[in-house]
Amino acid sequence: MKYLKRFFSFLGKYKRRLVLFLFVAAISVTISTIRPYWLKMILETAQANNYRGILFYFLLFGFSTLTAEWISALSYFLGDRIMFPLAREIRETIFKKVLELDFAYHVNKSTGSLISAFKRGDGAVFNIFYDIFHELFRILIALLVTLYFLATTSSELAILLLILFALNMLIIWWLVKINLKTRSDFNVAEDDVSAVITDSVLNYETVKFFAGEKKEQYRLSQKFNIWNKAL
Repeated sequence: MKYLKRFFSFLGKYKRRLVLFLFVAAISVTISTIRPYWLKMILETAQANNYRGILFYFLLFGFSTLTAEWISALSYFLGDRIMFPLAREIRETIFKKVLELDFAYHVNKSTGSLISAFKRGDGAVFNIFYDIFHELFRILIALLVTLYFLATTSSELAILLLILFALNMLIIWWLVKINLKTRSDFNVAEDDVSAVITDSVLNYETVKFFAGEKKEQYRLSQKFNIWNKAL
């Protein structure tokens, strides 16, 4: 949770952009979720031989489909206007912090592991933003719209859907906690692998001078054994 708090502390600087992005995304998801209702109305008007109604709802379905796609594309564009400067700011802040650390810290850290951490951190920024605001937020909006239409027809089905969603979230939370522990161990192993590769390349002349190719290959193989166990 502390990492999410840090993430949202950076994101707080883009409040206006975020509100606009979420508003547009909510409209897009709402229009997309309502489309099955227009299909239902097409079938009902067809059974009643109401040809004007069929044409009306058919045009409404086509218009909502095109509009949802256009607004969805706009929401992704607005999301990128937040995500790219956010990723840059976080990366620059971390880079500044690493440079400010004392010499003792850098002595105990290899170049390869630091590069691996930077790359992983940058990817994490994009993944967290996408998962929360493009995936989870859209699912929640679609759920609310679906619950509204279910409640108008069958409150029992709406309650059942809500319970299933809550149970699903609890299972996901439990699995995420397990995955975080596994992922943390894997990241350490991945940093060790990157450290061997990067440091060997940077010190290529030394490796060649002392004929240490076999030794470096053995080191990498040993690190990959630990890497495999961490998967």
